[in-house]
Amino acid sequence: SFPVQTKVLSRQQTDTYEGAKSLLKIEQIMRLPNTEVAASALVDADFNLYLVDTAIGGLNMRLSASTRAVALAPNQSSNFFVEQFAKAPRALSPAEQAGTLRYRLRLKTKTATLAPQTDEQRVAAVPGGFDIVVCARCGSAGASEKSPASLALARKPTAWVQSDDAEIKQAALLQVKGKMGAQAQMIALEAFVGTHISKSNLTTAYASAKEAFVSKTGDCTEHALLLAALGRAVGIPTRVVGGLAYAPNYLDQRDIFVPHAWTQAFIGDRWQSFDAALGRFDSGHIALAITDGDPSSAFVGATLLGNLAIDAIEVVSDPAASENAK
Repeated sequence: SFPVQTKVLSRQQTDTYEGAKSLLKIEQIMRLPNTEVAASALVDADFNLYLVDTAIGGLNMRLSASTRAVALAPNQSSNFFVEQFAKAPRALSPAEQAGTLRYRLRLKTKTATLAPQTDEQRVAAVPGGFDIVVCARCGSAGASEKSPASLALARKPTAWVQSDDAEIKQAALLQVKGKMGAQAQMIALEAFVGTHISKSNLTTAYASAKEAFVSKTGDCTEHALLLAALGRAVGIPTRVVGGLAYAPNYLDQRDIFVPHAWTQAFIGDRWQSFDAALGRFDSGHIALAITDGDPSSAFVGATLLGNLAIDAIEVVSDPAASENAK
């Protein structure tokens, strides 16, 4: 849970799907790690919610309570997902993505959110944005992320990463049979998830690892959650990363970075990324939030999605930075 500051203001006459109502205006600030999310809401005398205005993914969003008829009506077209894309200033070759890349990211609007420092991502704040270097071993995650307590939590099942589920445990043990070491086991589990989720699409809102395992349907989020659950099922600490990934061609747009999710596993002395949806992790991935798989923990990254412009991408030839790059 996160602390929320609430301010109760005056009543105002408002049009709703149920007709005109006198509603009370409330302003709230939810304080998340490294950022704040502001929202205003309109509620009735019993504090039933009728309208919320907030900013998500770089867009101003309005959520309205509706009638059953409106809720079940055909979906309207939306460009929300497309608005979160970040245009690449140039095309990236497979060889460049396999090496080390430096990104200059500019914030479109002011935010207190910082892109996370990981074992694969080195982040420096610059005026108006970030300078980020991505490779296999060019960053350094904080000591707290590698503490015994943090690693113990990253092995435990949750409501979204059900690593204690009997079917998930059985599948995980079958896939790692004969595989020695966490590295080989995660590679096997990554390949399994990539083939097990046979119906990859964007129609799934946010399914848990168990739901994805049963339905065999989902997008990158479901791939990441299921891989995290399978890793934990065999005792490997895992977590879920939200961010951007490079796509040379996606939804009729060329050379863009799209919202994406993947999995990190703690192997040896570092957090290492695995991407079951794309089949690989490379320097075309930019991490914006580290999460435990719970959708509420993704809010930090959501304040950056749609709020970033990529001004420059450079190849880094420093052998020390690209050592052991995938």
